Amino acid sequence: MYCGADYMKFPEDQGSPTFQTFHKFASVILHSKGTAHQSSTLSNTQLFSAIMTQLTWLITGCSSGFGEELILSVLARGDRAIATTRGSTDRIKHLKDAGAATMSLDVTDSQAELDAKVQEALKIYDGIDVLINNAGYIEAGLIEDITHERLVASCNTNLFGPVNLTRSILPHFRQRKAGTIIFMGSVGGWQGEVGAGPYCVGKFGMEAVVECLQKETSQFGIRTMILEPGYYRTKVYSEANVKWEPLSIPEYEPIQTALKDMLKVVDGNQPGDPKKAAERIVDIVRREGLAAGKETPPRLPLGPDGLQQLKNKCMSTLKILEDWEELITSTNLDAWCKDDCAYFVEISIEPCAESFLFKSIQFYDIGETS
Repeated sequence: MYCGADYMKFPEDQGSPTFQTFHKFASVILHSKGTAHQSSTLSNTQLFSAIMTQLTWLITGCSSGFGEELILSVLARGDRAIATTRGSTDRIKHLKDAGAATMSLDVTDSQAELDAKVQEALKIYDGIDVLINNAGYIEAGLIEDITHERLVASCNTNLFGPVNLTRSILPHFRQRKAGTIIFMGSVGGWQGEVGAGPYCVGKFGMEAVVECLQKETSQFGIRTMILEPGYYRTKVYSEANVKWEPLSIPEYEPIQTALKDMLKVVDGNQPGDPKKAAERIVDIVRREGLAAGKETPPRLPLGPDGLQQLKNKCMSTLKILEDWEELITSTNLDAWCKDDCAYFVEISIEPCAESFLFKSIQFYDIGETS
């Protein structure tokens, strides 16, 4: 019997006797764990990784784009995947053929219906380790012009649905004291754009949910993060996938026309590779590759363009704070200003044994933080 270190040193030559022996042994273990994925495409290193830490992933919105690529990347690592889509699973039959389990799941269903769907998913492989909230779409329109109903519909898919699905799986993760939840956000969750208001509302809200959820559930061993992709070569910007409401305010027609023309140029010319992004996401979850040895952050942009947009937003925000600091810090009660000091408040609430402990409230002189 070889130890783990011996397996990791095996040659990559798939024709060698050692590889064939290992591959046969690994395949038996993988199939005994219930995976339908054909392991013949995996290297010996990947097979070893799969045996030691095989994860089960539940991913929404898998008919194309990031969802589709994530399923394929997950299977390529030897993990088990449950691919979901709205409506008929015929849309993701190709993922079933690749080795994923498939099921119909609409994130806009009621909480009770989502609870039932999660219970159904848990039975497929006797548990879930990772939830990827990927389902979403772009509802385009001008803030003044869009109807309340369309704005709510956009948020139901892009915000409330993912939150409700997360609530459905959290009891399972809390019980086992482990689990990873990833929300697919956007640079549109950091920066609003003309005509993207309905979409940005949901993504901005998702940023807040993740930050709160991460602080609330880390005590249970649950990792929560949001990814903020830039422009990737998916179908999300295609004319069929971007929803426009008929314009009711003629004054906005020039803007809407320009936006539609812009999307036609963007679609098919995005710089980001969704396959590479999917591979990096799997790295983050498994703490492998470029993510090895790193703590999972609460948020992370994807793509050079996403990185630059977030940097620009941070720098512009800091510039505003510096330019307006005198006015900003002039609004405390006079009693607080007797020493000509400005303060900020930091409240600390931390888990303590089986409960939470209000630890402290601190008032800091701003000069102490510079």
